[in-house]
Amino acid sequence: RLPPRFHQMAPTPHTIRVEKMLGRGGNGEVYSVKCGLMSDFNYVLKVPLPPLKLNAPLFLEEMRKLKRVQEMNNIHLPRIIASEFQYEDQLVPYFVMHELQPIEKLLGTPKNTPLYPPVCVMFFYALLRVLQDLSFQHILHCDIKPDNILFYREIPMLMDFGASRTYDEINELELGKKTGILHGTPVYL
Repeated sequence: RLPPRFHQMAPTPHTIRVEKMLGRGGNGEVYSVKCGLMSDFNYVLKVPLPPLKLNAPLFLEEMRKLKRVQEMNNIHLPRIIASEFQYEDQLVPYFVMHELQPIEKLLGTPKNTPLYPPVCVMFFYALLRVLQDLSFQHILHCDIKPDNILFYREIPMLMDFGASRTYDEINELELGKKTGILHGTPVYL
């Protein structure tokens, strides 16, 4: 619990107020947050899990890939506000982005409800355009599934670039497999 003086502080453009935890992944946690003076919008904050020595490099690699993806200026790819802060003499990376939601929350329908065919065509076309842009940048997503397609308003967005690989990284992995060297987690392998 914070002292009362913290609750009375006026928000600044750089203030991030944590609302609640939304989930936990392999190397990070995601929280619902309000950002400073833009409190009319919903945002999410992703931070790496401890130990930072192990998870921060993985997190920084995901941020690097997200920044590369952002350069494509595709409306169906996430936009992030990235930064880092000091904690116990370590730099802690994090990023903030608009809160996205699954299709059933957007439409107000139960999960696995069939969609109207023209809506499906529109979503798949958007997904194919994203994959085409990624391919032009020599990036493979490696984790395409319904849970990684979220929506910002009515705009479908491809998410979770933690498992994505560049063509060079994939070539290195394939060469390593031929010599008996395996890379990655058991689930990835």
